[in-house]
Amino acid sequence: MRSLYSAEYIESGCTIQYDAQYAVDNTLWTYVSGYTVALMALLSGLLICYADKRQSMLMTSYFYLMGFAYLTGGASAQFSDTTNDWQYRVLRPITLVLALFGTACLMRSGLLYYFFSGSLFANIIWFSTNVTMMIVSLVLKSYLIGSIWQVVIYASMAIVYFRQSGAELKVGREWLSLKILAMLITVFGFMTQYILEKPCGVGGYQDCFANCPLSDPTGFNNTAIKNVLVAAGVLFLAIAEIFLPSHDFWETEFDEEETYDPQFEGEESQPSGVAPSFSAEDSLNP
Repeated sequence: MRSLYSAEYIESGCTIQYDAQYAVDNTLWTYVSGYTVALMALLSGLLICYADKRQSMLMTSYFYLMGFAYLTGGASAQFSDTTNDWQYRVLRPITLVLALFGTACLMRSGLLYYFFSGSLFANIIWFSTNVTMMIVSLVLKSYLIGSIWQVVIYASMAIVYFRQSGAELKVGREWLSLKILAMLITVFGFMTQYILEKPCGVGGYQDCFANCPLSDPTGFNNTAIKNVLVAAGVLFLAIAEIFLPSHDFWETEFDEEETYDPQFEGEESQPSGVAPSFSAEDSLNP
């Protein structure tokens, strides 16, 4: 296992020959934290569906797909000792595809509606772009490309939520802020993993982990840190979705000029020049 191999490697003063097949991150905290993300995401999907039967299918799919992605990722880490094991060669690509499909659902539920109103052209671009990223990542066996694409989507969604929070939103601004926080925490998790990969991950073997800021790179390492932050992001997004469901958010109107509708006041007429009051259930649209 990598943890045992790393310990022996460090104890030897990094004098034994490095074997790249032990690049599998199968440390305890890595797969335990991965299972934590999976459990959090799957329960979140069930919870938001229970809280609101009309919940966006795309957002629900995001939680389920991410849950299964981290479930297979955790299994790949737990049951693989080397990169040559069939568990690693089969489960790792499945993990990548599920994760990319999950973030694609998130992208479809937000970016396309906000910037392109879900047009046919936007859907074609969305589909072709995400399929291309999956194929490139799998063919090149570059999981870094897949991770970068996920970061781009999460960061873009944070921008969308931020811009929406500045609109004429009557209710739910605090939940939009929580969604922004969820996206930023997730981005920070991926960036932390990437930044620490060279000194604390596979690259750390080159200098015996001398530049790794973590106390034990063979234990709670950069991947475990990323998983914990992603789990927090999933939790915050799920809570925000319960109180500000995507189906309500993306179908709302942000009208600068409010117009009177008699349905709010029964059959009584509204005096001219008096702005009507709107309830939290009013439909608003970006």
